[in-house]
Amino acid sequence: MLLKEEINKYLNYCKFQKELNDKTIKAYKADLEQFITVIGDQL
Repeated sequence: MLLKEEINKYLNYCKFQKELNDKTIKAYKADLEQFITVIGDQL
């Protein structure tokens, strides 16, 4: 799925370019996965 690929790119950017904490990345990932679940029903 294209959206999941873009989310992974964003999370990698946050981790390696922005050097965000691993816990922050984990929280972002959980939020974005929940977002995909919600909008997935509407696509």
